[in-house]
Amino acid sequence: MKKSAIDRTAWMWAFIGFLWALVLAVHLWNLKIIDRIREARERSELVRMDEQFLQSHRQEIERRLAERAALRHETEALSLGLLKVENELRGLADRYGFTAVEVSREPSRGMEDTVPILFAFQGSLRGVMDCLESLRKEYPYLPVARMALKVEPGEKRVRCQVLLNYRYRVVSTGSQT
Repeated sequence: MKKSAIDRTAWMWAFIGFLWALVLAVHLWNLKIIDRIREARERSELVRMDEQFLQSHRQEIERRLAERAALRHETEALSLGLLKVENELRGLADRYGFTAVEVSREPSRGMEDTVPILFAFQGSLRGVMDCLESLRKEYPYLPVARMALKVEPGEKRVRCQVLLNYRYRVVSTGSQT
């Protein structure tokens, strides 16, 4: 009789142990499900916040991207870009009445996508200042790297040499038919 009571007690404890193991397994499984749901909610909240940020700052982002794009001149080939820049600089010289205009390409200093250009001319000091302001506003891809002014004695003209860094980006236009 003792043996059956012991067997019955052993079976009962085994059953209780199994139930607790089952409860623990279900609890751990439930915790994993809760973590997955929490992570999914966090991801969706981050996406929602990103979309909200983009919506509220769209104009500023577009403006900044346009400013950044303007810092590089898009051209099909470097030689075409240099020719266009030379024509633009000669046009500026004509606009401000400069004489003895020289535009030349300087040896590269190892900067990728940047070509130094020397722009030399004679003109009035006021014209030089106005020209530099026009360069800054109209041609952001031609920043001034160095400038030298020499006042001609007895004249109201100055000799100016401006070293510009022509920043470009070669783009392909695709096949045209």
